[in-house]
Amino acid sequence: MGAIEGSPADIKVHIRGNVSTLGKITQRGFPRVMDFDGPKVDSKQSGRLQLAEWIAHQNNPLTARVFANRVWHHLFGRGIVRTVDNFGETGERPTNPALLNHLAARFISNGWSVKKLIREIILSRSYQMSSSHHAANAKADPDNTLFWKMNQKRLDAESMRDGMLATAGQLNPSPYQGSVLTQVGGVNLGRSLANLTKLQNTEFDHRSVYLPVARQAVPEILKAFDFAEPSIMVGRREITTVPTQALFLLNSDFVTKQAGAMAERVLRAGNERACIDLAFQLAFARAATPAEQASTAAFLAECNTEGKSAELQVWTTLCQALLASAEFRYLN
Repeated sequence: MGAIEGSPADIKVHIRGNVSTLGKITQRGFPRVMDFDGPKVDSKQSGRLQLAEWIAHQNNPLTARVFANRVWHHLFGRGIVRTVDNFGETGERPTNPALLNHLAARFISNGWSVKKLIREIILSRSYQMSSSHHAANAKADPDNTLFWKMNQKRLDAESMRDGMLATAGQLNPSPYQGSVLTQVGGVNLGRSLANLTKLQNTEFDHRSVYLPVARQAVPEILKAFDFAEPSIMVGRREITTVPTQALFLLNSDFVTKQAGAMAERVLRAGNERACIDLAFQLAFARAATPAEQASTAAFLAECNTEGKSAELQVWTTLCQALLASAEFRYLN
């Protein structure tokens, strides 16, 4: 969908946003409070083109600062301005104004390249620091407002889903061809409960970025782990820890299916010790410690692993426990 020029004209102000309470006719232009002499609106055009040019003008720093702050927020778990959706008077002030201005200026000078901005941030020392505690720094800056360490972060809903698929060896990294909506049939998706249910339960092994998002049919794994509300703009997601998340990890068909695929992958490693190491390597990107080796071996010894079916079930339970653990869900 797109907009085309019709018969542009100036309109009356809607007082307090009420369409039935009209004020004086106001010419198309840009807010003078911004103190920026931007492009002029052609009287024969609507002004949409000039608005886009004004938003992305190099002399208008607000857009670049807001965007740079959002990128920082997604990479660090908190923005330089914590109120990522509010840069106004009622929002918080930047904890490091010079850094925010530097990132915005670099963003503009690099041709508004998002990839270059992300690359510059992740190659910095700040991004590469660990989340380890430091007593002296914590005393000087207890809230880590100056980012003297990396904040511990929980995986977002999409990354958690992709992580489970990848650990199980089931993730298809290629873009989805066509649209998932064509599988459910029917154009009026929102008017058909059956189609919504079918869409919500569609088997989909591609990355979550390719998932269709219908407001009434958000996949359960995304809904359980604080996916953004699709009907509104959400710059900063809420991060909750609630019982339904633990219940989902215990009972979800999606989780048990990935745990089963992961168990089959692990059992191909050979002997028990190698299988345990591979399971921990897949889930946590590290080998099992001696204590974890011993406790896992003790658990396996207590279970009935006679026969391939019983052995697979036991290892599926073990793999599900790893996928449900805090270490899998959180980044240090």
